Amino acid sequence: MLEQRCQLLLDAQSAYSDAMRAYDPHWSAMSGYRVGQLYQSLHEELMRIPPPSGTRQAKADLFEGAMRLRYSVLLQKGLTMMEHTLSLAERTGEHSEWVQRAAEAKEALTRSIQAEQTALDRLPYSRADLEKALEDLAKKKSRAGRSATAPRAEAGH
Repeated sequence: MLEQRCQLLLDAQSAYSDAMRAYDPHWSAMSGYRVGQLYQSLHEELMRIPPPSGTRQAKADLFEGAMRLRYSVLLQKGLTMMEHTLSLAERTGEHSEWVQRAAEAKEALTRSIQAEQTALDRLPYSRADLEKALEDLAKKKSRAGRSATAPRAEAGH
């Protein structure tokens, strides 16, 4: 489901690029706002995923930190979309409601990015600890994937 949503988001971003090439500032502003909003919405939904049930507090904190570290990029991408939208509006003189919404969303995304940093800072793990945990998890998944696809030696041979 997450992969599907991410693909749809990338498709929407591609459509936004097409709208920008159409040189219609109204549609470009609307598209940029909507794509930025999709990034923000996906981030919010991911942050609502609870740690696995029965997880001790230390592991729950690690889970939260890893999620925040990994998916904060979505907020940054949303902010970038809003900045591009506002830049386009400034260049073209577009003054639609989409420009106003993009300006408001830019402020909200900036606050969300600051809130993410605050949330990471309050955890008992440093950014380096979290990055190492994510790296270790990726290695573990990679080893598990290799062992699942490796031919098995048959007993007695």
